[in-house]
Amino acid sequence: IFLISTAFGVICVAILVFIFYYLFPAIKNSSKELALAELNLSLTNDDQSKQIKNTYEKMGLDYQKVANLFANPTTPLDLIGFWEKITGEESLIMKISPIVVEEYKYDQWKFLGFEITLSGNFINIQKFIEKIENSKYLFEINNLTIKKNPVTQELDETTAIILLKTYTSQNGEKN
Repeated sequence: IFLISTAFGVICVAILVFIFYYLFPAIKNSSKELALAELNLSLTNDDQSKQIKNTYEKMGLDYQKVANLFANPTTPLDLIGFWEKITGEESLIMKISPIVVEEYKYDQWKFLGFEITLSGNFINIQKFIEKIENSKYLFEINNLTIKKNPVTQELDETTAIILLKTYTSQNGEKN
């Protein structure tokens, strides 16, 4: 029995020595590698989080730019003020009337219809049209009629009637 107990004790001591000298350093190295991998992963996640945040902020700015293309459907005062500013710059007389424009199946956005009647010099009417085409607002000219004064036939007395669809924001937010 004493011999068996001694042999068992020697075997236990040998196993403990094996664990401390061979397995413990391997476990310690594996733990270090795991800690470094977790640190790298967290740094990568931080970088990705920063990238996502930057992308989100850029998209927010782009969204605002796109939203500014559309007129406010309930009170398009900014749009009308913009047209009035251009008519003042070009010395034109303007009359604006809301109109009903036929809506087609392929129309994807809401819109308002306007009839703009301009009176003045033909060149200034051309400049008005060019300025609204290059403006920040999104619209479509459906019809353009230009007439000279039938009596004098002067270009200084030209009348233009523009029928257009101005696209609006979908939910009526003020842009």
